[in-house]
Order: sequence, then structure tokens, then C-alpha cells
Amino acid sequence: MTKRIAPIAESAVGQAERRLFDLMQPGASFADVFNQFKVLVRHPTLMERLVPYIMQITGGALPPHDREILILRTLMHTRAPYLWALHVGMVAPRLGFTQADIARVADGPGAEGWSPLQSALIRAADDLHRDSKISDGVWAILAEHYTELQLMETPYLPGLSRMMSYGMSSLGVETDACVKDCPIPQPRP
Repeated sequence: MTKRIAPIAESAVGQAERRLFDLMQPGASFADVFNQFKVLVRHPTLMERLVPYIMQITGGALPPHDREILILRTLMHTRAPYLWALHVGMVAPRLGFTQADIARVADGPGAEGWSPLQSALIRAADDLHRDSKISDGVWAILAEHYTELQLMETPYLPGLSRMMSYGMSSLGVETDACVKDCPIPQPRP
């Protein structure tokens, strides 16, 4: 991937940039701040307005494991190498995902081992990718398990993942040192 917007240099980080970093990664050393934030901070107004949305959606009402299933499946569709490496290398393992679990996300909603809810989450990500809406059948399954707030957040999480994929891929954000590049599997129906 070609780097198009360079991350901010440590020597250019002042109080305003540090405050923005602390919104997403409180107290992290400059070396530990993710590259996506080192690039986004170069447009402080964008980052300042984007961060509350990111925090609401990624820390909202959906259970973390369910959120990650939606994110991983969406990232398979968007083919975003930076975010894929970050989620496969750091986020998913912290939530208890094994490499086999991640491979099963690629295998699709019919893969062995999914609960009806997990299968519906994968189908929801596929529906949103294909039709920009969750189908009635998938919605009905989600509604059996989720509150109204969780249902409302469900389409926005893949939307956030897609938006961040567009940005990180278009800006050429390089993979963080704490994770390695890894191939993105093609999602199977």
C-alpha cells in the first residue's frame, strides 16, 4: 500500500494532538498510538468530530464479541488491509477469537459452530454490503436476541467499519508495528 498521508511526527505533537490521542488511547505513549490516529490527528477537526461517533458505536450496547463478528465480516468485504491487520492481530484475539474463529467468519453464516445469532450477524453484514439494509428475515432473528438499542446500533457498526476502511485505505495508513500484515480471506456465502 502506498502511504499518501504521513502520520504526524512525534516532534509535531503538542497539547492539542495529545488531547485527541487521549480520547482514543488514554495515556498511550506516542510509539503506542495507532497509525490511524497519527494520520487522523493531522485533520484535528475531523478527528475531534469522528471520535465521539467511533466511541459510541464501538462501545455501545452490542456485546463486544458480536460487534467483532460484524466488523470482521465487513472488513472482509471492504478489503481494508490496515483495519484487517489491526482486528485480526489485536482486537479479535483480545476478545477471545482464535484463528479458527476468524477463518469461520470467512466461511460464512452456514459454517459449523455458529449460533443462530452469530449466523444472523454474518448475514447482516452481508446484507448491508450487498443491499445497504438488513433483510427482514435476518432482522427477525436479531430481534429475538437484541434490545431496541442494540438493533439500532447493528447497521451503524458495519457502516463505521466501511467508512474507516475507505479512509484508512485511501490515505494509505501503514500497518502498526504491534501487528503484522496478513491476507484478507474472500468471504464465502
